[in-house]
Amino acid sequence: MGGSSSDDNKKGDQKFRLGGGGGKTKGSLFADYLSQTASANVDSSLPETMKASTLLELIASERNWSTSLLDQDLTILERNRLYTVADLRILSKESWKALELLPIVKDLLRNKISFKGKNKNKKKKKYSSSSSSSNDEPKETIEYDLGSSKVAGANALSKPANGTIVAMGSKIRVASQSGKVYEASRYCPHKGVDLSKGWVSGDSVICPKHKWAFNLSLGGSCTSKAGYSVNACEINDW
Repeated sequence: MGGSSSDDNKKGDQKFRLGGGGGKTKGSLFADYLSQTASANVDSSLPETMKASTLLELIASERNWSTSLLDQDLTILERNRLYTVADLRILSKESWKALELLPIVKDLLRNKISFKGKNKNKKKKKYSSSSSSSNDEPKETIEYDLGSSKVAGANALSKPANGTIVAMGSKIRVASQSGKVYEASRYCPHKGVDLSKGWVSGDSVICPKHKWAFNLSLGGSCTSKAGYSVNACEINDW
């Protein structure tokens, strides 16, 4: 009986969020700004340093979500340490899937943080002619523009050696010693220590300050002290 009521509430929540808003709210003004910059052929991508909470508040205002619904979503962002647009942009598909937000909220966030300028997320082709034979086809080099960095060639995103930790905004990506790849919160939930400065033991990340171990294969649960977690999830690619 209780589970059925919870499902009904979730469906009602989703249905409510799908409804549009009326009137000239802060969110619609924000949408007008993006529309104007797009028509002026200007890169209207959101800045990396924009607060994720501010973006969510704009979306909620635009769609007339209630304060209680907004507070629930803001709590989820805070719990997963998603503080800026940059943090949202580096999330993997697996991390988005694991995020407790409703699908409509995830879709709206991803739509807002996507690059909208002419030169973003494009494949740029460069050809070099070959003089060895007239039948040789031009050689193609593809560069992927990822916004803040460019990666050239297929091997640039190859997985590093096992036992490696790489910092990515508010997240870390870990190649465990068992060969699996995980994504987790970058900062220790105990004292906020940067876990990218720690080390890997098996499938666990060890905090450099108090040597607490977080088992990534168990969702990032702390095996040294109950009740702490770095919210880890396994991902398929580096």
